Amino acid sequence: MNILILRFSALGDLITLEPTFRAIRYFFPDAEIHFVTSSLGKGLYEDTSYFNKIVVHKNMLNTLQFVRQSSYDLVYNLHCNSLSHFIISMVRYKHLINISATWLQKIIGIKIPAKLLPTLLEESNLNKKSIVDYMHNEESLLIRLSYSKDHPLSKIFDKKTIVVSTGSSEKWSSKRWEIEKFILLIKKLKTPYLDIALVGTDIEKDDALRIEHTIPDIKNFVGKTTLGELKILLANAVLYVGNDSGPSHMAAALGTNTVTIFASTGIHHCVKFGKYQGSHHCIKPKEDITCHPCYKPKCPTDKECTKSISVDEVYTVIQRIINE
Repeated sequence: MNILILRFSALGDLITLEPTFRAIRYFFPDAEIHFVTSSLGKGLYEDTSYFNKIVVHKNMLNTLQFVRQSSYDLVYNLHCNSLSHFIISMVRYKHLINISATWLQKIIGIKIPAKLLPTLLEESNLNKKSIVDYMHNEESLLIRLSYSKDHPLSKIFDKKTIVVSTGSSEKWSSKRWEIEKFILLIKKLKTPYLDIALVGTDIEKDDALRIEHTIPDIKNFVGKTTLGELKILLANAVLYVGNDSGPSHMAAALGTNTVTIFASTGIHHCVKFGKYQGSHHCIKPKEDITCHPCYKPKCPTDKECTKSISVDEVYTVIQRIINE
């Protein structure tokens, strides 16, 4: 049996789909499963057995050349955007499962909520009892990322370490707590017995340099790791602290405790409400910030939401978790 799965982004969405990928492999253990995704998807799942081939979509020609090499018994469109629908229109397949809107529904503007895992499995023509038995096991619903335990980075922390990320995706500047507050927080947290490691992409390099200039002996991995290496660092941390962004989901999926700072987005996105292991906490703006959550990528006023969150508030939550 040949199976094709499509999902391109975003980091958090790719992580929360982990139980779906795992279930597909569980029910089709001998299938040839191809995954068309982004570099994010490849970085997250290339060290798993979920997929036989992972293809990073870089341009339409190469992607179509790949998917047209095979005929597929099952196609899972787990993105349902214009790109995924167009690619699938060029594929030879027997059965298509869309996680949400079909191409026609999307064109005419009908919004369809994403299907849950049991529905996706039922539409795969699987035995209903086997689906019920599988879903009855709580472990099947947990979001769990794997990582390399033999990599040299797994031993790089010689003391308890909190991993910190100061950033968010490039277009969401409204999500970012002030760098000055991150610096003050790190100064309060760092002790001879507790280390701090910075992670992030090239977008956060300036932040990391500012922190490094103020706190010279900090561990700085910003812009220096692959996603696979980031997973290792997060898995070996005692805690992750950052804004509402993909690394919070990644840390939680690795079983690492998290503290997530929310600004322009609502706390219902917090990993504490997801199927993750570990202890997870979210910090939101003060109740009198009436514009929260605004869901605007750039703040149109003066970032009242982030200004209302104090260093002491975040520090107190972190200390409580560390001392549990």
